[in-house]
Parts: sequence; C-alpha cells; structure tokens
Amino acid sequence: MTRINEYKMQLFLVLAGLVFCMFFALYYLDTVPLLMLLFGVQVLWLMKINKQKKLLMNFTKGKDYLINGHYQQAIRYLEQFIEEAKSNKDIARASNIPLGVYTRNAVAMAYNNIGIAYMGLLDYPEGKDALHTALEFDGEYAVPYYNLAAIAYIEHDEGHLSIYMDRLQRLGVDVDLEKIKERSKLFKENRIAQKGDAE
Repeated sequence: MTRINEYKMQLFLVLAGLVFCMFFALYYLDTVPLLMLLFGVQVLWLMKINKQKKLLMNFTKGKDYLINGHYQQAIRYLEQFIEEAKSNKDIARASNIPLGVYTRNAVAMAYNNIGIAYMGLLDYPEGKDALHTALEFDGEYAVPYYNLAAIAYIEHDEGHLSIYMDRLQRLGVDVDLEKIKERSKLFKENRIAQKGDAE
C-alpha cells in the first residue's frame, strides 16, 4: 500500500470513528449531558485551531498570496514561516499537519508552494531548487514531483519528465501526460501573457 492510500485510509477511519462516536453519544446520552459533551469538544477544538492558526500564520498568509497570484509576497511569507519553524519547536510540531493526504509536513508544503510561486514568476531554476528542497523534507511527497514534471514538460526535458512521472506512479498518483500538460499550460499561458505585456 502506498503512503497516499495509507493516509487516505487513516482519514477515512478518523471520520468513521467520529461518526460512530456521535451516534453512540446520541443513543446512550440524555440531551443535557450530550449538549455539554458537544460544547466541551467544540471549546477544546476551537482552542486547538486558534493555537494552530497563530503558529502557522505566515504559512497561511503565504498560501493565500499564492492562490491570488501575488508570488513575491507568497515567497516572502513562506520563507518567514520556514525560518520560524527552524527556531521554534512549537511551530515545528504544529507544522506536522495531521490527516494530510500527500504530506503532513508543512515545511515541505511551504517549499513546494515557494516552487509554485517561482513557476508563476517563470523562474524555473529557483522553482526546481525549492521543489527539490521540499523533497528533502519529505521524499514521498508527491506534489513536488508533479510540479517538477510540469517544469520538465515546459522545458522539453523528456528525460526528467519520464523520471518524475514514473516516481508519481510509484507513489500511487494516477497521472498521465495530459494532466502534466494541463498543469504546465497555466505557466506557459502566463509566459505568453507576460511576453505580450512586455511588447
């Protein structure tokens, strides 16, 4: 079983366990104790989420900037998060995001997102460096291989494209050349748009 399938199974088991506990509580508890239990769980959950939000604030900001196409700002905040994770044990622990499907290491995710930001800036060498660094933190993280394959397609590097696609399949990702083309098209179209603006 690949790690991706193992993580998906763990997520399914956690969700199934929560559903079972809810039905068990509904069946065996009276209304007042049930409401007290649900309130207590919600308070504890909100406390944990708020602590996690504070610790991962720069990661979240960087991801938001990336989604909105503000690549320089995304890189800045993601690099700040990585520096914080190096020096703060609480952030390093919080960065192990539970129940992730592809990775549970937010530092690896941050480097992958930095790689995507550099792809958006059409700086493929820096993008590749960031994606390879993500893999140093988690060698079984499939998403950087996907992005590396997109860069290899853009650069007409058939040797590396084949290597990355093979690696993705070994990791349990259903991938074909059409999906890689679709991914790379986002950045190729961006290049065309930028060339048009420059002219």
